Amino acid sequence: MSSTAAWLAEFGEERSNASEADTLAAPTGRRLRLPDEPAGGPAAPARSGRYRIIFDGVLYNRTELRARFADRLPSEPTNADLVEQAYECWGDDSVHRVKGIFTLIIWDRVQDLLLCARDPLGMHPLFYAEAGRTLLLSPSIEALLAHPGVSTEINRACLVDRLTRRWPAIEETYFTHVRRVPPGHVMRISRDGRRVYRYWNPVPSDRAIDWIPDGEAQQRFDALLEQAIDRCLTLGPAGIYLSGGLDSSTVAMVAADLCLRQGRAAPTGLSLSFAGLDCDDTDVQRGLATELGLSQIRLPFNEAAGPGETLAAALAMTRTLPAPLSLIWRPALRRLALDCQQRGCSVILTGDGADEWLSENAFLAADRLRSLDLIGIYRLWRTYSRSYHFSRQEALRMLMWRYGARPLLRDAWRVAAAWVGAPGLVPPLWRLPPTISALIGVPLPQWMAPDPTLRARVAERLQETYTRDETMPSSYYLQDTRSRLDAPEKWFREEETFLMGQRIGMPVRQPFWDADLIDVLVRIRPSVRSEGGLSKALVRKPLVRRFPQLGFERQRKTWLGEALLSAISAQSGRERAAIGGIQALGELGVIDVKMFDDAIALKGPQSRLGYTWEILNLEAWVRAH
Repeated sequence: MSSTAAWLAEFGEERSNASEADTLAAPTGRRLRLPDEPAGGPAAPARSGRYRIIFDGVLYNRTELRARFADRLPSEPTNADLVEQAYECWGDDSVHRVKGIFTLIIWDRVQDLLLCARDPLGMHPLFYAEAGRTLLLSPSIEALLAHPGVSTEINRACLVDRLTRRWPAIEETYFTHVRRVPPGHVMRISRDGRRVYRYWNPVPSDRAIDWIPDGEAQQRFDALLEQAIDRCLTLGPAGIYLSGGLDSSTVAMVAADLCLRQGRAAPTGLSLSFAGLDCDDTDVQRGLATELGLSQIRLPFNEAAGPGETLAAALAMTRTLPAPLSLIWRPALRRLALDCQQRGCSVILTGDGADEWLSENAFLAADRLRSLDLIGIYRLWRTYSRSYHFSRQEALRMLMWRYGARPLLRDAWRVAAAWVGAPGLVPPLWRLPPTISALIGVPLPQWMAPDPTLRARVAERLQETYTRDETMPSSYYLQDTRSRLDAPEKWFREEETFLMGQRIGMPVRQPFWDADLIDVLVRIRPSVRSEGGLSKALVRKPLVRRFPQLGFERQRKTWLGEALLSAISAQSGRERAAIGGIQALGELGVIDVKMFDDAIALKGPQSRLGYTWEILNLEAWVRAH
């Protein structure tokens, strides 16, 4: 396993060889220590007679906090000094007052209280593990596993999660004894015990959404997106992953305008081309870069991964990571980042996150059906059929059944079963929230988790996790919006992005995943997001006005599946032969190899190739760990 230097904090009983210089005693004798921070490391501890603070990350409201506590601070305060004053002033609520991308640990020796927090959207990771009676904390899974007291046992249930895309246990990682503090959460450890709770929630369940007036939505969105991008640009010259789609094009447009206004060097566009495929947007990439005066690095997708092939490069990379690779095209993105770094760039911006927060989500169909809003259903269908690569028939079937009638029928069945006093009539899968059960789909295939113990554990975790939260909003649309905050698949991807940025020495930032921006986006009505019958109107309209010749008014969501499936189809046979089969997953009881081969042969090309990538990815990762 490749190792990336990272700090490791220890919280537990006093050690006899610990000195007061690096410990702070509580009345109980517990300590928070940071014994082996690498020289020049990012963690910035602050000490006082009562507190110890560890702040690792970027503090957006540093100027505001410095002005508020100016009379109590040293001349050149660290971020940890500022957080210490915030905690002194606001206590536990100080976590709400800190804005940025961060891992934050606060140790209050007098109260014998430890607060461990992660930024609202999880751009900065925080993991923990137990080593005897000591709690270990770090932004790095690798640093935790390197500790002699932490087991490296693989979490088999999490491997099954990857194959099913169910992800019920939000604190788990691919190692049984390493867990995460979820994004937007605090882990609070006191005399009363340990609890983990969400401190940031832009979709409250206890009150109605305070909708932003439609006429103000565009202006407020534009201002907050500019602020989010400006926060990224403070790190230095920027590269932008420029696909030619609405999202990355918007980031490029706003970033280029900001750089021009502030006298900074123009960003560099980083693009992949897919010659001969429908997903190739080379003309838009080139036209946008020309209009904005951006230099551009463009590489063919089938060459960007390096001298080897895409799949081989992805499997080589997965072997070096503390979790199986999330994005098969990550090696190609890494190549673009390294080329960008050679040109002097210090940060990379992406358009990720716009799909989650700028589009109308499909569960709006259930709300429309429940209220018999036929005009609203028609408008939603028109938006989906014009904005995505669905046929009109596919869009209608998806909205009317999967995201519309099926959730309503399941809820009606649950209510009826409860009314007659026979809850057992409800199938287990139907007992889950509709926004979850619709995504889960069919029960676990027989070739997955053939080990009875593992299969029972997978089912138990699924039921436990999704039935314990009874605070979801009544609206299906808001339930789905809220569930995006608790999506471990997204967290795995962002943790991977963070680690790759560390290894390259250049962070990757996603302006659309900005807490201040999302606080406003969830309050913009769906009809405004798809004004004019097309999705993402908030970014589409400015692009159309600025670049009328580039066709943004008719652009549909780009689907990269064609390129990825082509690569897997051409390369998977060689890679499976090269690794000598998939015995490791079989030995762990994660799959039955023969049943998998028989079942996969009956599936359509897209499902067959998708499963092939996942199995090869997990097999290569398990063997390396």
